[in-house]
Amino acid sequence: MQMKKCNALIGRFLFIGMVLVSAVLTPINFGRVEASAKSGEIGSMILGDVNNDGDVNSIDFAYMKMNLLGIKGSLLNDENIFVADLNGDGKFDSIDLAIMKGYLLGKIKEFPIGQSIVTPMPAVPTPKPTVLPSPTKSSGNDDFTNDISKASYLVSVGEEVRGKIDYAGDEDYMLFIPPNDGRYRVEIYTNVETSIAYLYTEKIEGLKYYYNSFGTYTSKEGYYYIQENLTGGTKYVLGVKNRKDKVSLDSYVIKISKLN
Repeated sequence: MQMKKCNALIGRFLFIGMVLVSAVLTPINFGRVEASAKSGEIGSMILGDVNNDGDVNSIDFAYMKMNLLGIKGSLLNDENIFVADLNGDGKFDSIDLAIMKGYLLGKIKEFPIGQSIVTPMPAVPTPKPTVLPSPTKSSGNDDFTNDISKASYLVSVGEEVRGKIDYAGDEDYMLFIPPNDGRYRVEIYTNVETSIAYLYTEKIEGLKYYYNSFGTYTSKEGYYYIQENLTGGTKYVLGVKNRKDKVSLDSYVIKISKLN
């Protein structure tokens, strides 16, 4: 009997160890959400607490990542997916994962919609999410142009632009014209494992156009950023696409801010 108990404890420790390795984070109890469920609430959970143990930590991050990667055992399903929707946009995606990572690393003090108890609507059947179609080679309903030379949507400083890779080979391009000289920061929230973003400057030599890209970096919180001194009134092009040899219908959010 003593041997069976010992084996059971060893099994539990091995499972926890595997989850922590997949999370690639060290602080297990970092950033505890100080909140408790109200008596009488059915199915109440703390925002970000995927395994409902009262803590928001790297184990919850691991379960969220498992869900995005399609790995079984992530604990998230149609009934409790709302607990992982950290920015309150009605869905769970790579942006929520980046927010969770930033919270655990201490880069942000709270989630965009606060640190509160969330409760699903009772007695109302939740419709199943629309299954994304398999990527195709073309689409008649693209959100932004695929031709960098025909980019026309003008992104403003402070605007939040949302888009999506709609099909295999889709590339989204849009314009940014700084109102003044200065240092600007472009942030792109998406799945960094399958998609990439660039900021291009247009070069003209005779009748030929060239587009040179600035350096794109990945933050500790898990999103892309580009930080450069830009010239006011100059045309720059933002581009988002899948990485080479990757096909993923990723959504993304672009934000531009002026630093000085």
